[in-house]
Amino acid sequence: MTDSASMTTETGPGENSPGVTLPMGPLVADLFAALDRDQVDWAVLRNAEGLPEYTRYDIDILVGRSQMRTAAQIVRQVAAKHEWKVLGRIDKRHYQCLMLMSPPSKEPGQQPQFLPIDLFSDLEYRGDRFSDTTAGLASRTKHVSGVWMVRPGFDAATTAIKELLPHGTLKHNSRQGVTDGAHHDPEGFREAIDSIVGNKLCQKMLDACRAADWPQLDSLSSEIRRAYRRYSPSHLWRRVHFLWKNLRHHLSPSVSTMVVMMAPDGSGKTTVVDGVVERLYKRPYKATRYLRANFDILPELKHFKVLAGRLVGKKVVIKEPPPPGTRHSGMQSPHSALRSMFYVVYYSLDLFLGRLKLRRMRAQWNLIFFDRYYYDYFFQRGNQNCPRWFLRLFDLLVPKPDLAVFLDRDAQEIYAGKPELTVEEIEREQNVIRQFLEDKSFGTIIDARQGVESTIDELSRQIMHDLLSRSR
Repeated sequence: MTDSASMTTETGPGENSPGVTLPMGPLVADLFAALDRDQVDWAVLRNAEGLPEYTRYDIDILVGRSQMRTAAQIVRQVAAKHEWKVLGRIDKRHYQCLMLMSPPSKEPGQQPQFLPIDLFSDLEYRGDRFSDTTAGLASRTKHVSGVWMVRPGFDAATTAIKELLPHGTLKHNSRQGVTDGAHHDPEGFREAIDSIVGNKLCQKMLDACRAADWPQLDSLSSEIRRAYRRYSPSHLWRRVHFLWKNLRHHLSPSVSTMVVMMAPDGSGKTTVVDGVVERLYKRPYKATRYLRANFDILPELKHFKVLAGRLVGKKVVIKEPPPPGTRHSGMQSPHSALRSMFYVVYYSLDLFLGRLKLRRMRAQWNLIFFDRYYYDYFFQRGNQNCPRWFLRLFDLLVPKPDLAVFLDRDAQEIYAGKPELTVEEIEREQNVIRQFLEDKSFGTIIDARQGVESTIDELSRQIMHDLLSRSR
């Protein structure tokens, strides 16, 4: 684990399939009826066509500026009536997300369903309003299922602004909807942003969207950002309030789980993680992260070797690791105690500094997997000479996972698939891992002898059980 790189990815299948029947129709219909009954001004911002029976993932609802608290309370009341649980909540400036989980199914093995309800009392970017939401609600329309919707042009303009401001480009999966909205409802497009960016810039954006000229639209991003910059006491107050609400959210409990995978090389950790991500991405986690060894706060030590060689005029070549599965490639000679202790100090410092990065990931409702973590020092062959007391001391610095998972497989089977370690070394590492997890409340052992699908099922179940136990 000395110089292994950290890798961060976002992955997963994304949205639900329209062919899947979700038990959400009665809940959503009741929610919309309750909002009307309590005289809340509301409209669905995107993907309203399948409602109330179906939505791709979440429901974005625009409500009157002074009606956020009322709308959030109604969501909670309707959820309780239908026995859906509020699993978590995001509370930011003019925005709340309530993650709802369906009641336990009577069908054995049936997984719960998740429905995020996103409420917006204004549309802002870092405290700056980017759309005339009052006009958007005033011109809302109702489709045949009784669902209030913003005008298609309003939807197109706000989608474009929402993506151009932070990213400088419009996502590919948003382009068709933006083009359609700009074509069919140019007045709604102007209504959304004309009073904020000005008529000239609004027309440039509208022309680019109608022509599907995405390079031209992207080129306007700098001009759009300048149009949203305001320098006034009220602008400063909005920025401060935005930062304060964000800080509170980062410090509040989140729908997040950190899982450390522990097993000898070749045990199938990556395959299992990929399968679990497929199951749980957006059910309920909003994103997933897969990291290797550390948070990449500090540079890898091998880069210092190259730099030191340059300083003395010597070329240092870092050997590439052998391809995965290379016979006995993991059977390196143990490092000296002093060298191992140096690795421990350096990389545990990276993990310690990564606490802030981890907090941000958790606030984004991530499912976080670590393949190789600090705990590998306890069982890896290369660090056998490191004193145990030293490892336990620096263990106090590193973030504790919600779950540390050992995939228990037959050593002969692992060797047959990937002979990176000898059978004897695999068995030795497995025994050390079992002993390490004995007194860890977050440790869990999964019997991985029943096959990949069974292992994915069990790990997914344990992750959800842990999340639910912490959300009560």
